[in-house]
Amino acid sequence: MEMESFGYENINVGTESVGFNKEIYSPNGHRPAKRVVVSIEGADVRLRYDGFIPTSNFGHLILAGEEFVLEGENNISRAKFISVTGDMAKLTVTYERYI
Repeated sequence: MEMESFGYENINVGTESVGFNKEIYSPNGHRPAKRVVVSIEGADVRLRYDGFIPTSNFGHLILAGEEFVLEGENNISRAKFISVTGDMAKLTVTYERYI
């Protein structure tokens, strides 16, 4: 199936875990995101999407300068990020759904 982008946001990630903005990835009255494309800038981050909170030592390590794709409505809603070093990272996020 073909995907279309419909939402975008920048997220600052520091020493407290943060996730995607539900008002953007699941807008009221519209189909939710099924995939996100994320670029990381400024600092390395860790990601968990299993319902638990990442720490600077636990979670998938994503290096500054990398881009990744996360698929699945539940994975998107449970995704949480934290900075590895405490330095501020910026996530650039594009939300996609099936046409």
